[in-house]
Amino acid sequence: MPFLPGLFVRQAAAGTRIRGAGAGRAGRGGGIAPAAPTDLSTQEKTMRRLLPLLFAAVSQAASANPPAVTLHTEFTGRNHCLDIVNADNRDQLHMARCGRYSGQMWEIAPDAENSFVRLRTRFTGADMCLDVVNDGTNDQVHMASCANVTGQLWHMDQTGPGPGLRLWNQFTGPGKCLDIVNDGSGRVQLASCGHYSGQYWSRRDFR
Repeated sequence: MPFLPGLFVRQAAAGTRIRGAGAGRAGRGGGIAPAAPTDLSTQEKTMRRLLPLLFAAVSQAASANPPAVTLHTEFTGRNHCLDIVNADNRDQLHMARCGRYSGQMWEIAPDAENSFVRLRTRFTGADMCLDVVNDGTNDQVHMASCANVTGQLWHMDQTGPGPGLRLWNQFTGPGKCLDIVNDGSGRVQLASCGHYSGQYWSRRDFR
């Protein structure tokens, strides 16, 4: 068959493989040159740099969202929990019958700079902390915007071998403890620390 240049070109356009100079040609000795080996030591170094950052991020996320607990006193019993009064301002507290309410889900968040903690609820959110009303008597508590103030830094003291805890804050000092007003209202306030069942607090994991 005579040589037909046009036919050759059409076959090439239709996908016919053409072995031209260098096209698909193996190197000397045949076959394809192997890829360069992976530098495992570099990968290991990268992982060693990234793992601490990953663990730190997980730890930070866990500390930002501590588990919720309910808070009770020996005076009102385990069926009553520290709760947020669901009124317009949502900053008042009282003891109420326990239930699956976000105002009773307390988060105890350690302060980064000392041994104190901040107390906040799922109802009012991470930006509202249990605080002391700075009105001179300094015995009223409420929920206020979290800030770098000593009235929001609380300490939990073990009262003895039992589960009782006393709650006092850095602003008013260890001489005033979080207490239940003994008038049937369930209100809470700060009072001189003593051997009172309204000052013996316990906490339970929220389930």
